[in-house]
Amino acid sequence: MTWPFENDTSTVEKKLASRGIKADKRRSVFVILTIALAVCLMGSLCFLYSAQQLKTLDGILGQYQAGCGGLTRKEVARLVDAGKFEKWGCTVEGGTARHEDSVLQISFVNPEMIDLMGYGEITGTYPQAENELCVERSFFRYFGLSGEAGQMVALDLGNGEKPYTVTGILEAENDSRIFTVWIPEAAVEPESPHELRFRFAESQGMEPARLRADIEQFFAEMGIPEEQTFYSSNYFDMVDIYLGSGLEIYVLAVLIAIICAIVIYNIFYISVMGKMREYGRLKVLGTTPKQLKRVVQRERRFLTAIAIPLGMVCAAMIALIAVPGYWPWGDNLRSGALVALLTYLTVRIATRKPMAMAGKVSAIEAVRTTAYSPEQGRGVSKRLHHRLTMPRLAWMNFSRNRCIYRTESPVCTEY
Repeated sequence: MTWPFENDTSTVEKKLASRGIKADKRRSVFVILTIALAVCLMGSLCFLYSAQQLKTLDGILGQYQAGCGGLTRKEVARLVDAGKFEKWGCTVEGGTARHEDSVLQISFVNPEMIDLMGYGEITGTYPQAENELCVERSFFRYFGLSGEAGQMVALDLGNGEKPYTVTGILEAENDSRIFTVWIPEAAVEPESPHELRFRFAESQGMEPARLRADIEQFFAEMGIPEEQTFYSSNYFDMVDIYLGSGLEIYVLAVLIAIICAIVIYNIFYISVMGKMREYGRLKVLGTTPKQLKRVVQRERRFLTAIAIPLGMVCAAMIALIAVPGYWPWGDNLRSGALVALLTYLTVRIATRKPMAMAGKVSAIEAVRTTAYSPEQGRGVSKRLHHRLTMPRLAWMNFSRNRCIYRTESPVCTEY
């Protein structure tokens, strides 16, 4: 902010900052790459974590949570009519049968069960009459058949070989010689035990322990013995992963930010030390400490404004390539904002001391300072040390005081 009685030096400060960035391009590029790499690492962690969560949720959403076996049709209807299920399905095992050198797994599965278990799509329709079947496509591929719905196949499903009409083909991959055959409900014996699987209503986001307790209470109220019940370990394990706090992601992000702060601090420290003479000359010309700080601040702001979007774009590309099709906009926008804020604060803290050094420099100190200075003359050797001998010391003394020797040499010759 510029007060009415102050001169507006923002244009000069902007030019000095721009000139400083152009003069030390290597340092500027290194700062941008360091910040962008930190943002990319932190953003990738957050984006990949959100994408994996969404993928996990998509995998468990709609799967069954629990079930019970050994039920009759009436018991299945009684449990369904209680209105506690979001999704449900039932199945009846029909045993196995041999067909040449393969095994056929026979069962009845209602359409709700196919959707609940994610068995796959059916080309055609599910069988309704007793002489209709739904067979896995791998069966036709293995025996060299056409694999089209509506064809007739002769199979022995336990009652002798009979012709059946294939009304549906299950689109599922299977490399073994064990094939799935689904029969209609009309072909199921009334006394056959039914197995019910379901997803409890209003269970999304519920803690696993609480959900399991509610299901156990429901079974007890409906009079289902505990030995007939079972739970999906796959579902509850994946829910634990999905409902994780993600604390390790935040810890890693903070560690990356700390490393970034150390690197940025060293880069700006070396840069300020290298410009001590320049800052000293500006002090002689009347530049105030606040103005010198604002010059460094403008450099920092310009480099950070380039690096943060660059790192975000790289992180987004990594997440989209690693987990394609899963991009939760809400979570990623929040994560991106937090990463950008954390990076800005990190750079701000890391450059605080170098900015203070630039503001405190005096003209005398600037002339004295030679460390890290890129403006040293060609006469200054880049060697770290010299062998000190008497002739060497005499030559160094003569080199520093040539004017004195020129004026005194005539006097010395008279003697």
